[in-house]
Amino acid sequence: MKAVVVAIIGIVALASFASAENLCPDGKWLKSDKTCQDCPKDCNLCNAINDQANCLQCQNDKILDLSGAVGTCVDCAANCKSCTGPKPEDCVKANPDFGPKVGTKELIACPRNCQYCSAENKCSNCHYGFFLEKEACIACPSNCGECKKEKETDTAATCVKCNSEYALAADKTCKKCEDGCIECTETACTKTMATHFISNGKATKGPDGCAIVDDKGACKKCADEFGIKEGKCQKCSEINANCASCKEGKCTACKETSTSLKAVSFVNGNCVECPENCVKCGENGVCTECNKKALVDNGKCVVGTVSGCEEVGKTADTCARCGPNFRLGEEGKKCTFIRCPDGQGWDDKGTCVECPMANCKKCDARDKRCIVTVNGYYADGADVKPCPKGCAKCEKKNNKLVCTQVANENARTNLVLNIQPKTAEGGYFCDASCGSCYSIQDSHQCATCRPGQVISYSPLDNGDLAMFCIDSKLTCPKPTKTDTQEFCAGLTPPKKYSMILGISVFASFIVALFA
Repeated sequence: MKAVVVAIIGIVALASFASAENLCPDGKWLKSDKTCQDCPKDCNLCNAINDQANCLQCQNDKILDLSGAVGTCVDCAANCKSCTGPKPEDCVKANPDFGPKVGTKELIACPRNCQYCSAENKCSNCHYGFFLEKEACIACPSNCGECKKEKETDTAATCVKCNSEYALAADKTCKKCEDGCIECTETACTKTMATHFISNGKATKGPDGCAIVDDKGACKKCADEFGIKEGKCQKCSEINANCASCKEGKCTACKETSTSLKAVSFVNGNCVECPENCVKCGENGVCTECNKKALVDNGKCVVGTVSGCEEVGKTADTCARCGPNFRLGEEGKKCTFIRCPDGQGWDDKGTCVECPMANCKKCDARDKRCIVTVNGYYADGADVKPCPKGCAKCEKKNNKLVCTQVANENARTNLVLNIQPKTAEGGYFCDASCGSCYSIQDSHQCATCRPGQVISYSPLDNGDLAMFCIDSKLTCPKPTKTDTQEFCAGLTPPKKYSMILGISVFASFIVALFA
């Protein structure tokens, strides 16, 4: 009875909704304080009952529930696209791939590859690329989107429409269109990708760097990494050396620094190189923000005058923070050099304190940063890590670990000095004759020799030269490519040195790994 009363009130309200008493537009209802409030979610039309929103009309995928004090919108049953109510399971149209279960209102999955099915769970329409045969969906021929059996006696379906980028040939098979073509006949391209245009029936690629061309081949829009200059698509760096990326012909981001290592700012679609010591600037290079060592003065950066200062104070002749090994004093007018014992560093007050990390010789305790490590270790941010096995000194350069001194000069094998180790425990090794070496693909060749030795060369079968170290007293002229047996005066190996070098390097590498 209550639901009937609410329904009657709703119908009456809907009939008078457009009356002069309703002062709110569609999608809103009038509250007692004379303010217009939004209708509830999923409700298109509503009014007020007892100062509450009462829904009168729901969106298509919802039904109006009148069982409560006010009308509300509720979801249709699962897998139902449209329902009429009064119950959510009163479905009039199911979602694709679902249909009603026989004898119930429950929606269940259609047979495989079927898009729509009837109450008997029998397919009425198949998915693209399949055809209906005896209420089952059968795959069309290869690259065919729509097909059918022309006669009931046919054993296979005949293609009617091919997939995109394929053409229907005379024999009813699907032939691949040429590159850049998305629609074609058996003999010509009829529609191309955005980067191509049709010329004499062929898909022709537009200018380099162009994302969209017109039907004549002229570029309408450049690719994101290109911009327009002199009517052509050019790389961002060619338009502006300091531009890192561009879109629709305009620069959208700049490089952090210019080729002269000065800061770059993005101003009105342009990359502007800032003055010395400036980190942010406007048009014409007028500086708006300097680095920590300088102050902005009339669009320029004035460097602080206090020696040893890391961060300038409020004036150029004062310091807010001294650099490593210095203590701030005399009201910021002076940075005094201090020397801390090994294993210690300076804090904010310029006092020597223990370094917060192990194996650190000198540190900046203010930032918990190691400045100098003990031998066999290297600084990596706030951490101190061990060098690779066999390396006495190492450091990180360009995010690569580089060994600068081997642990044992008389070792059978030496750690490669200028390539990144495999792991922190092991590394790449080269021939024992080398002072240092480098890697070419999988072979390691001497870059420098020990005292009293010189580089000798031997041509390999592939035309490259193997480089190793021998005693400087021997005469070793650089050979020609035909000198494959005798590569140095007084030395005649039984086989080609290219084989010996490979075996020697491999053996050295194995020995080093298990040393």
